[in-house]
Amino acid sequence: MVENWIERPELEQLVAALINGESGVVALVPEIDGAAGFGTTALAAAACADRRVVDRFHKGVAWLTVGGDRPERLTGLLTERIMELGDEPDTETMPGRDEMLATVTAPGDGLLVLDGLTSPRLVLAAAWSAPYATVLVTTRTAAILPDHATLIRVPSPAEGWPALLTLAGAMNTTPPAHDVTDAASVAAAAHRLLAEGLPRLGLPQSVERLMELAVFAGEGTIPKGLAQRLWHESASLSGVDTELTLAGLSVFGLLSTPPDRPVIILPDLVRRFARGRLTGESLATANHHLLGALGGGPDTDSSPEDRDYMLGHLPGHLTSAGQDVADLVCSGWWISAKLAVYGLQEVEKDLALAGTGLAGRLRHALAQNTHLLTSLDQIDVLAARLHGFPAVAADIREQLRERGTAWLECLWTPPDLPHPSLRRTLPMASGKARAVAISPDGWLVTADDSHTARIWNPDGTVRATLNGHTGMINTVAVAPDGGLLATGGDDGTVCLWSPDGTRTAVLTGAGTSGVVERVAIAPDGTWVAAATSTGIMTWSRDGTALWSAKVDLRVIPTLAIGSESSWVAVTDDAGGVSVWSRDGLPRGRIDDPGNEANSVTAHPSQDLLVVQHDDDLRLWSPEGRLLRTVPDSEELYEFTGPMAVTPDGSALAGSRFLGDGLQVVSLPGGQVSYRSAHLGEVRDVAVSGDGAWLATAGADGTVKLWDLVEGLPLPDEHMRSRSMHKVRAARSGDWLVTGEDGLSLWDGDGGALDTHHDDELFYGLAISPDETWLAATDFDGRLWLMNRDGTVRTTVQAHPRATDVVAISPTGDWLATCGDEDGVRLWRPDGAPLGVLTTDPVRSLAIDPGGRWVAAAGKDQVSLWDVGDRRRRWTRPLDNVTAVTVSPTGDWLAAATSTGDVQLLDMNGDPKGLLVGPLEYLTGLDVGPFGWWLATVSLEGEVRVWDVAEQVVMTAMKLDSPLRDCVWAPGGSRLYVTGDRGFHGFKLHQR
Repeated sequence: MVENWIERPELEQLVAALINGESGVVALVPEIDGAAGFGTTALAAAACADRRVVDRFHKGVAWLTVGGDRPERLTGLLTERIMELGDEPDTETMPGRDEMLATVTAPGDGLLVLDGLTSPRLVLAAAWSAPYATVLVTTRTAAILPDHATLIRVPSPAEGWPALLTLAGAMNTTPPAHDVTDAASVAAAAHRLLAEGLPRLGLPQSVERLMELAVFAGEGTIPKGLAQRLWHESASLSGVDTELTLAGLSVFGLLSTPPDRPVIILPDLVRRFARGRLTGESLATANHHLLGALGGGPDTDSSPEDRDYMLGHLPGHLTSAGQDVADLVCSGWWISAKLAVYGLQEVEKDLALAGTGLAGRLRHALAQNTHLLTSLDQIDVLAARLHGFPAVAADIREQLRERGTAWLECLWTPPDLPHPSLRRTLPMASGKARAVAISPDGWLVTADDSHTARIWNPDGTVRATLNGHTGMINTVAVAPDGGLLATGGDDGTVCLWSPDGTRTAVLTGAGTSGVVERVAIAPDGTWVAAATSTGIMTWSRDGTALWSAKVDLRVIPTLAIGSESSWVAVTDDAGGVSVWSRDGLPRGRIDDPGNEANSVTAHPSQDLLVVQHDDDLRLWSPEGRLLRTVPDSEELYEFTGPMAVTPDGSALAGSRFLGDGLQVVSLPGGQVSYRSAHLGEVRDVAVSGDGAWLATAGADGTVKLWDLVEGLPLPDEHMRSRSMHKVRAARSGDWLVTGEDGLSLWDGDGGALDTHHDDELFYGLAISPDETWLAATDFDGRLWLMNRDGTVRTTVQAHPRATDVVAISPTGDWLATCGDEDGVRLWRPDGAPLGVLTTDPVRSLAIDPGGRWVAAAGKDQVSLWDVGDRRRRWTRPLDNVTAVTVSPTGDWLAAATSTGDVQLLDMNGDPKGLLVGPLEYLTGLDVGPFGWWLATVSLEGEVRVWDVAEQVVMTAMKLDSPLRDCVWAPGGSRLYVTGDRGFHGFKLHQR
């Protein structure tokens, strides 16, 4: 095969591109886009055998047959190939497409071949993970390749379609006449060739076995081991017989068996022909034989190829055979195994096949938690999110035990499970979710921190990616007829798109410029408006500039076009709303001195504006006449960003005052429903055309889809499901206390014991060594000293304002508090002041086990103070410190930071080690009772347990809530965590 290419000019082009090229990605692509069978594999093999290429890539050549397989099936193999070249693959979370595109440009000293590529993700992942290798790709289309790839087009021979010529030559016949530019003509010629040529081979048994291979699903490779099992079931072929059959079919070009993987590749023309022949009774028989070969699922004798295929396709084969799949696909072991290889969407497809009530509930729970299930190896997170499905979660926990690595088990149902009205969570490719819009047909368009927007189906699959902006996209809009999309961003442009993702126009100018903050399409679909950093711009639908107006807008403005498309309104920097007619003339102004306008939207069916002011929600005419004030309910509503009105005008949705929650307000009466929505600010909101659901975009990097009506009650109404700031454990380990709205006492299993002073906000907590009294600090800076039953001994004004830190000495005869304004103060148990250690701003403190010194952490330093003589031992400059703790032995400290790292310090203040974490804001940390491990929690909802000696993460748990504090129970195996959505308990399972 290789010799056939020696004289071809494409070979010289390819060799030159590999040894002299400037790009790290070189691709062989057929001249006819999308075509197969052009001999690109043989050409790549010839180049790899060329001495010039061998000499150039001194690290070697690693070949991976992709064969149309999904990237999920190839992750492990790709890692193996990269390691063959001497590179350590990057095992961190895969970055976004734009970040990968920016880095995978340089050629390397090893050559990685991806043969038969069909996914753009795989080539980017390969180039990212192997930065010191050149990647050679064979593929049918250049559309999946990065822009910087060097392309070599392989022409079609004048005699006809290459794959047809190969088959005809092997069969010693002439290929039927066909037009290589017409797919239907090629398919018809292939069908005729195979129909006439296969019987002439004189190998009826081999041809029958070839036809049976059409029972395998998908367009990728066929596992060789499963094919052997199938043929053993159908024709009692032995292993030797199978090899002889495969060899004979390979001679005629009817299939191939690559040397690097135990798989079979069927040419597309052969696969289509075989599937046309394997129908009716023959298909049922082949499917029956395949199920017999598959048995009950993967076993110890199965190869990785066999197991991956079974995970991917066993439910489909069972369904085709009329067999029940519910027990299989609803089991925890199946869900976790499939998730780890194929991802969440494939798990959802399996559950949809089952069609049972349990499968539906599981599918809903998984769709709600997609953002937490992106790290596919962390099945402890899966067990936590499915805690409400005891049998399923038990299956997963059993796998965790067998895996032999450390993991965290939930002691009770997580209090941050999603609200039942949450339909689905869409994880963004990178950073924050900035904008969302919904089409009349129910598909969505979103923008995040990358330079791209995405069009999504409601089931969470991506329909198209919109590439074209050179800066971040801040805003998206969809025309009411669904035929036009608009995006605007930091590059100062507005782009118009068709629903299939094709860019139709780039809009600039119109007399002003600047960052595009908001964009809107008129309800009649004829014009577009944008709010920029310098004013308003408008265009017609075809991209013609109409008019512009310079105006100082709010830092993050809101923009609205009236229901009759006759005016546009925007919130301005003067605290009001400016309104223009569609021809650019001033229409009116809404200005209520002392009651600033924060957000504006248009009523969908009436010609009026809905404006959120500082004090109330009001409806206005476009001329600025107040029509009505929406009465406030028992709960104060104040929207902080974009709002959206339901199509019937009955309700208004937007972000709550604090920014991270979704609230829906009834416009007639002002009744409010509220749902915790995101870990960060809600940046945008959109309502569906039928008014049944809405979408929110959050700074936590997710877009969430919600039923508009709340429906069922929360799954856990236990008092654990409420905001909690601090947690402390009693020395005996028998009970804990948490604080925020009052002080709550709990047993070790999360059972509520008592609550004290629930009308007070407590931010700091401590339990005395003898467990008879408590110390707490409140929102007003007061220190509360009380008995365990809540009776108050005394209160003193400890600091000018709220402080969230109090600690009691190991002897119980003194305690310390700290404040951002007045440092560390010492107190007696009766509330009498003992003195001041330091007046430097301090945000966290820890007392050593002997009670001799106090570690005080400010924003940019950690200091150690002797309690006896009030002297400072040392100060260590350290940026972004958020919390500090001390080891049980008192011989080292740990300081958490807002950048995700933990600095370990010895007793001289010198660095002892560094625990390097992801970029997260750490809010709390605690050392286990033996000093072997350390736990951290973050605002981003991450719990991490670190091996202190090895300075590596033992295990981690991702939660759906900003976390505030953590504490180990004295036994060292139980960890308790508090956050904005409640109280969590975990058991640490060690290796």
